[in-house]
Amino acid sequence: MAAGGATPVYHRLELTIRELLDSGILAPPDRLPPETQFAKLLHIDRGTIRRALRQLERDGLVDRTPGRGTTLTRPVISGQ
Repeated sequence: MAAGGATPVYHRLELTIRELLDSGILAPPDRLPPETQFAKLLHIDRGTIRRALRQLERDGLVDRTPGRGTTLTRPVISGQ
């Protein structure tokens, strides 16, 4: 991820994961790396990773289970 810009890093990470899902590069039931590994890989703070993942979880795009990791999920579409 490129540094700089007015958009917070956690939001850029969230958008990047969404783009990877939309493009099919990532798809359920893929797993994301553990938070510590993800943070080292991207050279960003683990709290930043957590904040991005929390929003993706609220939106139904990931399932975060302590001890099992973060798995991509299919979003639930209301009304169907």
